[in-house]
Amino acid sequence: ALLQAAAELKAPHHLGLTATASGFYGFQGRNVPGFPPRDPELWKHLAQVGVLNLEMESSTLFTLASLRGVRAGTVCAVYAQRPRNEFIAEGDIPAAEARAINVGLRALEVLHAIDQAKGQAPYWYPALGLK
Repeated sequence: ALLQAAAELKAPHHLGLTATASGFYGFQGRNVPGFPPRDPELWKHLAQVGVLNLEMESSTLFTLASLRGVRAGTVCAVYAQRPRNEFIAEGDIPAAEARAINVGLRALEVLHAIDQAKGQAPYWYPALGLK
């Protein structure tokens, strides 16, 4: 649903692995005075296993959703390419956040359409399409 929403809205997107860090500074490999990184080459190690995103909430979200038996997904606005120390312009942040919100909201509409199409069936088969 998130991929479909991003494609429909022509939002730049990437489907892939994310890592959830338990902190903002040292736990994410940031070299900030007073918060030494636990692993100064964290990005390199994560990239070697295909992780391109690092954030702080998704793991908890997916765990709670799993415990409650509900669906969950994550849309992340990208502000930085930290291995290259490149950041988006501050003025571009609101647009990035708005795209993420709009993708999430459209994905809810897509999920609703899937639920309507599958009815009482336990699964929906994408190849059958939406009616």
